[in-house]
Amino acid sequence: MTLKEWTVHFVKNKDLLQKKLVSFEEKDDLIVFHFKNVDKEYLLVENLNESVLSFVKHPGFKNVVCSAKKENLKFLIDNWTELKKIENLSFVFVNVRNNACWIINSFVHNKICDDSSLVLGLKSMYSNTFQAQDY
Repeated sequence: MTLKEWTVHFVKNKDLLQKKLVSFEEKDDLIVFHFKNVDKEYLLVENLNESVLSFVKHPGFKNVVCSAKKENLKFLIDNWTELKKIENLSFVFVNVRNNACWIINSFVHNKICDDSSLVLGLKSMYSNTFQAQDY
């Protein structure tokens, strides 16, 4: 299963009870889901990079779906200062082989965590989700 297939399946399943999803359109590495009350964009990126930072600066509901790799967690940590300021932004780390995912909204998470324990907390949540043993 690809990140694109996983994302479409994930969003459709999240909407099973509310039934607000009207349609969606795929554009290369972007999927725009049209709900009755809002549009939500999902950027699909195997490896997080600088293009993500330009994507998240635009207004709207943004989601970045990436592979559950330690390098992607490092990117999140390294860019936390900028990412924590953006409302309506979530990162979805995915292991498509076992359907494991970890979703983090940096704006909300920043409000409930201490700066001193941020890195340890993010690494712990990542490790617990993906059973990583050496990070």
